[in-house]
Amino acid sequence: ALAPLLKADGIFLGELHGTVEVPALMECLAQRLVDEFAGRRPLRVALEMPRAALDEAHPFWRVQDGRASLAMRHLLRQLKALEVQGRLTVSGFVPADAPADPAQYEQAMARELDQTPPEAFLLALAGNLHARKSKADISLSKQAYAGAGALLQRRMAHVLIDHRQPS
Repeated sequence: ALAPLLKADGIFLGELHGTVEVPALMECLAQRLVDEFAGRRPLRVALEMPRAALDEAHPFWRVQDGRASLAMRHLLRQLKALEVQGRLTVSGFVPADAPADPAQYEQAMARELDQTPPEAFLLALAGNLHARKSKADISLSKQAYAGAGALLQRRMAHVLIDHRQPS
């Protein structure tokens, strides 16, 4: 089932922050990719957080927007356990000096992700707007700009998860 996605240089998973299911899906994907590559190909898992937030004492973990949920904390712990075993590399890709301008912010995140070595497979998780391959009209900024997913130099499979309430 993963074979078509593995033809790309990575998978960029977009979500609406705050669910339990998406971090669980990321954990399953990371474990499956670790098993799939079995040391033959490096795996980088990148999360939408500052690099310094890989330390759970970082103030990021007091953020109340879903990126710092208990499920995300659990995911980070599981990924770090795999990293200690040498099976993957985990990183944050929100720049420490994040620009206030949304278009520049997206460019900075794309640059962070593009620092992944070309031989490595990249599994990235961010909000849907960041993971998009096209420009988004964001009501907060009143301008359309390309998300990090559209700016990547890598050939990525983009998977956007939308949580809709039944009507």
